Amino acid sequence: MLLDKPDITWNNEGAEILFLELADLFDLKERYESLRHKTENLMDITEVFAMITHAKRGTRLEWMIIILIALDIVISIMEKAFFK
Repeated sequence: MLLDKPDITWNNEGAEILFLELADLFDLKERYESLRHKTENLMDITEVFAMITHAKRGTRLEWMIIILIALDIVISIMEKAFFK
């Protein structure tokens, strides 16, 4: 949609010629493709970092659960040993 011609170019041939010349002069298609490619790369990088962060959080949560289960076992053993 960014590269679409404005409405005035449909009615005015001079405006269409001007638009095409300016688009060619400023390399709009090449710049748009370059910008789109860079944006897609940034989206991919952001997605990877989000997955890494999520994995680290999940790992931390798993370790907390393991530690809590171990503490529960230790407390149960101590209660049985001292309150026989």
